[in-house]
Amino acid sequence: MGKGKQLTDFQRNSIIYGHKIGHSSRQIAKIVGCSPSAVSACINRYKVTGSTEAKPRSGRPCLLQSSDRKKLKRLVTNKNNRRKCARDIQNLWKKKNGQEISVSTIRRALNSVGLKNCVARRKPFISPDNMNKRLLWAREHACWTAEDWAKVLWSDESTCTRFQQARNSRVWRETSEEWSPDCVSVTCESMPRRVQAVIDAN
Repeated sequence: MGKGKQLTDFQRNSIIYGHKIGHSSRQIAKIVGCSPSAVSACINRYKVTGSTEAKPRSGRPCLLQSSDRKKLKRLVTNKNNRRKCARDIQNLWKKKNGQEISVSTIRRALNSVGLKNCVARRKPFISPDNMNKRLLWAREHACWTAEDWAKVLWSDESTCTRFQQARNSRVWRETSEEWSPDCVSVTCESMPRRVQAVIDAN
């Protein structure tokens, strides 16, 4: 069986019964709810030992089962917890579930459900109102030609930040969440200290 989920006594007995009445491994797997390889391993063990009992497993069982890892993922992806370190998450898990687990177990469990601890991408702060205005402007100018844009005086800005999150702020996220609002570090420009230059395209 390897490191997969161990079959129950009922599943193992069902596999042997299915084998005796002539079902294929694939058919048995579909009925019992396991992989065909697990069915084959169970049948082979029965042929050799005459028993359906599984061999004792070495090592300590995994502390966090699949349902626990899903629960941990929901806890960490709460927007208030994404930027917590593994030690803080460990304490939070213990407080909520009464279970003591190591920091390394926390990291492995989060990695197994697709969450990595990454440096947050930096992104200028844009208010929801300005987001809508920019989207509307982009749609209105979607059909402009190169000649249309050549008539525009372009400006460039050098800004000083009023506030920003730590430069190397880290966040728990999936690969697809790189630019998710909950996973970026925002910076905000300081308007009184903005230096603006106009670039003439002509």
